[in-house]
Amino acid sequence: MFKSAGSCLVFGAVLAFGGLLTAAEGGDHRPALEQAQKEAAGIARDYRTERSAYRRAVSRARQTGDPIPPDPAVEFVARARAWVTEYAGTDAAVPFLAWIVTTTVEDADARAATEEAMARYADSEALPPLVAAITRRSGDFGAERTRVYLDRILAENKHAEVQAEALLARAKLYFARRPLVKNASKAELDAGRADLRRGLELATAVGGKGVGRQPVAPNQPLVERVDGVLFEAEHLQIGHVAPDIIGKDLDGVEFRLSDYRGKVVMLDFWGHW
Repeated sequence: MFKSAGSCLVFGAVLAFGGLLTAAEGGDHRPALEQAQKEAAGIARDYRTERSAYRRAVSRARQTGDPIPPDPAVEFVARARAWVTEYAGTDAAVPFLAWIVTTTVEDADARAATEEAMARYADSEALPPLVAAITRRSGDFGAERTRVYLDRILAENKHAEVQAEALLARAKLYFARRPLVKNASKAELDAGRADLRRGLELATAVGGKGVGRQPVAPNQPLVERVDGVLFEAEHLQIGHVAPDIIGKDLDGVEFRLSDYRGKVVMLDFWGHW
């Protein structure tokens, strides 16, 4: 598995190097970035396969008393780090740094990769995967460090999609199923809602002219993610009036939750799959 994957990555290096030359000569940088994204996706795919095998091996070792095998994350992070070096100084390094932040088992490695991204690529348009990685790692980083990273991105990055992702991530410190900031103040919650409203504006506006000067549509998945969290922030918090629900009773008669306003109502949400 490792040998085959390594061969694919070497081939990818040849293609990527050509993309880097084009960018260095003043051409479009996107081919190199797109190639790097494919290579990073390949590393992630190979890692998931090896990780599954690792977990099975650990389970067997615990049953038999054999030594626990080494975690493949170490080798894969080293592989990604080699690509960061290969693409140093270009946007193409960002997908690999983001993958390291997400995957490494060592918090220090995750912080180092994030710090490197902040120092060298904070203004890159390729930053959305890093923002997502910071969000996923926020429990390890802590609320204060996570906010520092996001604040820096918002201060230095002028790309609308990156701004929208960072605003969403910062708001989710307060509005998430398990918010990192407990007992947030009213000022913090209001600021989080403002971030979401601004993020929705930016996500909706992402477009204009892309490669080849063709129109680019707004990032609809991003719009839906921001809009969903904004709805929760504005309507589904403790103390808010529950949104109206329309349904039918056992006789097929339509009713609304608001029909029972002022009465004690128990809602039983259930399902099967």
